[in-house]
Amino acid sequence: MFGDGHAQRCRIDDVFGGATRPASAAEVKAKFRANAALCLDATAAASLEEALETLDQHASARLAAPLAVPAPAPRAAACSGAKA
Repeated sequence: MFGDGHAQRCRIDDVFGGATRPASAAEVKAKFRANAALCLDATAAASLEEALETLDQHASARLAAPLAVPAPAPRAAACSGAKA
């Protein structure tokens, strides 16, 4: 919705990353890193990426220790979509 109240729509039937145009593993990782950088510092993002990449090696999905990182206060709103 624009400031003057009107809305604009665009339909994309064949998006990149979909079944007909799959993303490569490198492209998925790049997208993950870009999105993680919006909410996490580099160390936390790397820890999360490592935990996700080795998920199949864990006896349990309970990865509380590697994932338990404090959320940075000033940038947390960027992740939730909340407006300051």
